Amino acid sequence: MATLLHVLGLLVLLAALGTAAVIGLAVWALRRLRRTTRRVFLRSAQALRSGRFPPRPHLTGLRSGLQREVAVTVALVAAAQRQGRPVGQLAAFAARLQQHARALDVDLTAASAEPDPAVRGPLLLAHAERVVELRAGCAQVREGVRAAGAASTIPLGGLLAELGDEVTALRLRASAYSELA
Repeated sequence: MATLLHVLGLLVLLAALGTAAVIGLAVWALRRLRRTTRRVFLRSAQALRSGRFPPRPHLTGLRSGLQREVAVTVALVAAAQRQGRPVGQLAAFAARLQQHARALDVDLTAASAEPDPAVRGPLLLAHAERVVELRAGCAQVREGVRAAGAASTIPLGGLLAELGDEVTALRLRASAYSELA
């Protein structure tokens, strides 16, 4: 009976110590989180007050998105020309869009370097509207290339049937070798 009481006493003591450790760890984590959050908030507020908070992620997204769309558009027109598909004046339009995109990229870079936030904001907004217009132009050129004809007019039925036969033959060969081993 005495050993049972000793064991129960030890279990209660261990449970109390475990609970205290969990509570202590939770309090420490909450304090650390509060300090980190406060530090980040104070840095951000200070940057906003001083005007040193340029919209870099938005600017980077605008520039990379525009560059990607123009590159895809130019590559699509070039691929269609190589295949002998009729593209008309779309190649010239794609080249002009590429020139405008390069000029706009320079304008975006210059606007992001503007130190005065009161001037930088409206400049970036105006350039963002131009980015939307250029991306719409790229979409129109790509749609024109797609409308000019299908990418491939070769029937795939025969090719897929041959591929299925080859896969079946390889499976049979593999099973035959596994039976011999």
